[in-house]
Amino acid sequence: MFYKYIFSLLILSSSFTLFGQELPYTFQFVNVGEYQPLTNATTVDTNGPWDDPVLEIPIGFEVAMFGESFDTFYLNGYIGGFLMSSNTESSMLAPYGEDLTDRGYGTEQSMSPILYKVDGQAPGRIFKIEWQNAGFYNEVAFGSSESYVNFQLWIYETAGLIEYCYGPSNIASNDVFGNGSGPSIGLLQSANVQTFEIGNSWFLTGESTDPVISPSEANPVTFPSLNQTPPVGQIYAFYPTNVSAVESEELAVGVQIYPNPVVNQLTLELDLSATPDQLEARIFNTLGQQVYFQSLGQSTESLLTVDVEQLPKGSYIVQVRDGQAQISKRIIKQ
Repeated sequence: MFYKYIFSLLILSSSFTLFGQELPYTFQFVNVGEYQPLTNATTVDTNGPWDDPVLEIPIGFEVAMFGESFDTFYLNGYIGGFLMSSNTESSMLAPYGEDLTDRGYGTEQSMSPILYKVDGQAPGRIFKIEWQNAGFYNEVAFGSSESYVNFQLWIYETAGLIEYCYGPSNIASNDVFGNGSGPSIGLLQSANVQTFEIGNSWFLTGESTDPVISPSEANPVTFPSLNQTPPVGQIYAFYPTNVSAVESEELAVGVQIYPNPVVNQLTLELDLSATPDQLEARIFNTLGQQVYFQSLGQSTESLLTVDVEQLPKGSYIVQVRDGQAQISKRIIKQ
């Protein structure tokens, strides 16, 4: 059977090849138990039912990733992904690495909108893009559209955090997947969109509720994949560690945030081996709004208790920052 070589990939242009390096992100997963479709968002004009559309989508702010800055996604139809420019060698984000298409493909009515928006105010904005009710080419091309997925990709302006968020889905048959019984999900640091040569890449494997992220060999014959599609409310988060790496590692080791989930009191415990310049703690909601701020000065040892009882239930990002060094963690408020 012939499978088109296409991924639902966000592709960020860069012309470098850095082989053999570790993933410059810390991986975390959590299930928040719910999924909120985007509202008051811009619907991408795909000129009817889409399959491999060519599009340009503004992010709304600059974000650093893999040592490069970008502010726009470009969709190059034949690879089903977003590029930063016409460069052929690129880094990629793969929130759902399968051959997706509009469930209305072959008709005049689109059933699978692609939407995007920016929530929050600078410097705490969040770019969000969603694939709603997306179908699978391997099924739609043969006259069926039983299977579908809903998912979003979020990029945080301040933290540089990347999140893949998953909603309702129905997989009628594993035949919709190009390889295995689930999607290929991960990050690719170097890929050539013409020759399909793949450099550094990292993919999730195992159970979708308890995945492991591992490096993939260069130019793999097949891409690693999960055992099944992620359930509703599943979030895969990638926290950058390549900004002031030494200092950020110090924060990662010396700052503990608990409990998670939290009901009333959140604790930030500091045990730093070096004196920070100006330590700050912030909490952001999923709209990018700052709901808490506390300056911790040059504290190296401290136990900060944050009253979150009045915060609405849901998920939040806790950020501890010292100049350019930072750590971020998603928490669930119950």
